[in-house]
Amino acid sequence: MTEEQFDAAVERMGDALERTVEGAADQLDRSLTRACRHRPVRLVCKSVSLLTGVGLAAGAFHLAGRGSRTAARVCLISGGLVIGAGILEWALFRKK
Repeated sequence: MTEEQFDAAVERMGDALERTVEGAADQLDRSLTRACRHRPVRLVCKSVSLLTGVGLAAGAFHLAGRGSRTAARVCLISGGLVIGAGILEWALFRKK
């Protein structure tokens, strides 16, 4: 097998992999969009998001106690942003 043939084979495999991944991503997107039409799914998704923010903030206090101040600040800021975004989303986009 020459170098050109090898390069062509690798290119074809890369294209096939890319098509497969894009197809799977499109299917996942459609499934999630369809699932988010149901209220319990939306509540679970928002709860997981807010709990992630709380977990980041709690991790910040643990890290600060161990002396990792930079990591603690990053976690605290990230957790605050996640919680703030959740509250802002709830305030602006709630159904009436």
